[in-house]
Amino acid sequence: MLSKSLMTMVALAGTAMASQLPGPQTRPVEVSIDTVTLADVSSDRFRFDVQSHVTSTRSLKIKQVRFAHMRLGRLPVYLSPLRQSLTLDKGDSLTLPPIPLTIYFRDLDSLEPLEEVVRDQKAVVEGNARVDLGLGLERILGGVAHVDVPVKVTIPMEIPGGVVGQAAALATLGAAQIALDLGGSPLNLLRQSQRAWESEMRTRYIPTLVVAESRYALRLPNNQRVDVAVRGLGFRISADRFVLIGEMVEPWKYDADVAAAIQTGEASLVEDARDLLVWPSREATNANTARSLSRGTIQFDHTPAKTESTRVVVGNRDVKLQIFRRDSDANYAVLRFTRPEDKGPAIYSPGPSEPSQSWDRVTLFRVDDAGNLESVLTPAHRQDNRILLDDHVDDHAFGSLLLSQQGAVGMVQEETSGMVLRTAW
Repeated sequence: MLSKSLMTMVALAGTAMASQLPGPQTRPVEVSIDTVTLADVSSDRFRFDVQSHVTSTRSLKIKQVRFAHMRLGRLPVYLSPLRQSLTLDKGDSLTLPPIPLTIYFRDLDSLEPLEEVVRDQKAVVEGNARVDLGLGLERILGGVAHVDVPVKVTIPMEIPGGVVGQAAALATLGAAQIALDLGGSPLNLLRQSQRAWESEMRTRYIPTLVVAESRYALRLPNNQRVDVAVRGLGFRISADRFVLIGEMVEPWKYDADVAAAIQTGEASLVEDARDLLVWPSREATNANTARSLSRGTIQFDHTPAKTESTRVVVGNRDVKLQIFRRDSDANYAVLRFTRPEDKGPAIYSPGPSEPSQSWDRVTLFRVDDAGNLESVLTPAHRQDNRILLDDHVDDHAFGSLLLSQQGAVGMVQEETSGMVLRTAW
């Protein structure tokens, strides 16, 4: 069963880079949160199922629905993206699979916000939903790649067992609050450990992060230019060297639609438009202050070299492509800051994990369009040289560190997995 945890916010100033459709009247799709059901009650956590649906105002395809800055009542929460290919006709309304949401008591200073939604049997859910449209090549030919939908609705909290179930849930919360406040209790000790970890994360790991943005442009046959920006994360491995996913070097080689358009002549790269911008964490993501390849303030030490063949259908043609895989240990790049003033703290790694090691929770980060960082917690386990995440993330988490309470153990490379950190880069 998938599990979720509270999402903490780390403020970073910045400017939004992604385009979106203007105004609700022009949105081709809407996302609605319908109900929240209390699915499971334990002495240290509550698990909920969040039910939602999408409604289209025109025929379209949806690749995924992702959520950001979500709150359940007064609690910040993380909802996993829903990765499901959907085809909707105009006027269609489709119920989405339930999203599991787990709230651990150890992450809270007080359980009163939870008691409130259980007692009132309703909650205000608000935040932002982003619908990624499956437009194929249309999205690089000037089409809209995604639709942002604000969410704010008061919905019922469904509690199995009616009044009896509600009373049992409130009693569990009452007992848990006493345990949380009682020094030396297991729950109190877990909370103290979590607080210490959050403090260490803020002081030791967030300063090692960098925000990266890869920019390029495509020229279409009608001479139209389409500018593309891909944002992700990275981390320092020494005072002046840092690691990004290899996708940030040449993003079009990881995207089958774009690679196919270039190979078939439907688009071409604008060579002088390519650049890679980097900002240390906690710095405003202003293009004028970015360290960049074009300015010579960063340079490559290592770039990916291994591609694989795949076949895609473009129109009625079967096209063979050479593209890079995201879920590969080769998907990384090492760069260097060239100015002494850009040196900073490097990550701490506890050394190689066991080949079959599992973690109750690892911490990772995602960066939004405004440059803000969100930390997300998910169970994970190692399988050979890969770390598999129990919960899905979106591409704004690519390049993030994977942190256990022992230190940095991996790097996120795609929605459900990442690589084990190398001992030498």
